[in-house]
Amino acid sequence: MRMKHPQPLRSRQSFHQAAPGPPRPVSGAGDANSIPGEPEAMLDPRHDHLDVEHNAGELEEGFVLEADTWVQLGPLFRAFHPHLTALKCDANGSFIDQNACPPPQTDVLPTDWTPYASWVAFETAEFLFMRNQMSVGHINTLLDLWAATLIKHNDAPPFASHRDLYDTIDSTPLGNVAWESFSMSFNGVKPPENVPPWMEAMHEVWFCDPRLLIHNMLANPDFEGEMEYTPYRDYSSDDKCCFKNFFSGNWTWNQADIITQDQETHGLMFIPLIIGSDKTTVSVATGHTEYHPLYLSIGNIFNSVRRAHHNGVVLVGFLAIPKKQVLLSGVVQGWCPKCLADHKNLDGDGLCLHWCRQHTDLLVDELEYAKLWTEYGIVGDLVPFTNDFPRADIHELLSPDLLHQIIKGAFKDHLVDWVDTYLKLTHGTVRATEILDDIDRR
Repeated sequence: MRMKHPQPLRSRQSFHQAAPGPPRPVSGAGDANSIPGEPEAMLDPRHDHLDVEHNAGELEEGFVLEADTWVQLGPLFRAFHPHLTALKCDANGSFIDQNACPPPQTDVLPTDWTPYASWVAFETAEFLFMRNQMSVGHINTLLDLWAATLIKHNDAPPFASHRDLYDTIDSTPLGNVAWESFSMSFNGVKPPENVPPWMEAMHEVWFCDPRLLIHNMLANPDFEGEMEYTPYRDYSSDDKCCFKNFFSGNWTWNQADIITQDQETHGLMFIPLIIGSDKTTVSVATGHTEYHPLYLSIGNIFNSVRRAHHNGVVLVGFLAIPKKQVLLSGVVQGWCPKCLADHKNLDGDGLCLHWCRQHTDLLVDELEYAKLWTEYGIVGDLVPFTNDFPRADIHELLSPDLLHQIIKGAFKDHLVDWVDTYLKLTHGTVRATEILDDIDRR
């Protein structure tokens, strides 16, 4: 049985900012708008039929959308989540008039450039530090020449030296969040012989307060029209799901369903965090220390904005310690951090179940360390950092590494090496080299 789409609403260009209105009270348990099995509360009867499990890629039988919960977007229609509706609130979290205008970004006058002496001083600092990234010596030379031209006018340039410039930038009250650091070292049991160097070393960690970084991203006016506030699903005319931005995905909708089981969360805004890392070597004043930069983004902004950076991806920390997916998930190297497939028999019979936090915790509580390692690929004394978060499962959150696992791992390191070996066994080294050179030329 196929559902019939309701009559389309008028096209609304600001669909990414619009959300369903505040909940309306239910008149009683026997009312036609009430939800069976739920207590009388501030429930929105317009969304009753949305409280069902959605299958990826297709609408369920009997799925019905009512007025104000969806908008027509050309050939698509968009259904908003019924409860995480991002209602406007004050600083204390109390809902306010949904038509109220946001407060101004700042209370200062437009002519106040504090801590810069003037607009010229601010533009000079931005040009030298951000756009030109001029060296210290060149900054001093430029400022000295600038000062020489102003002596006869009894005037001076905006900054006396590079130090004056840097001190002014560091004292800017708005903008980048301050960097902090701490040191840490391994304090567990060490092997009697051949102690790994990382167990003996002191590791330095630099970081910015992630909460302040997120506040800055949410308050960034550059993201106007490029941010989403309510999880949604887009459907085509043939009842198929269409995925684009992070907020249109199944994970976001399913998490919203879990969160809103607590009615105190209805009307709030969901802000998923996206964290990734890379590897780089910092040579300045560190003795070529290898760091892993940690990057942060939020799931609310459009994917196109995140890919273009545009302050949609910010640096949140530097880790001077090794980072691997198997270490993050507490899984033995060589085992998959996503599923329970035997790493020595990936094509084995039977279902391949996914890892989950509850299963891992149960095994750690019930089995000995050696059995965990050999039979399940679990490092029994390594606790994933996500265990401190109520709805974070490291096995669910880890994503494939496109460069190292797909391009280099599956294609270059596996397929290309296999073809190279096959050609040498079949045609001999000389002829195989000729074939490979011909492939490269093409």
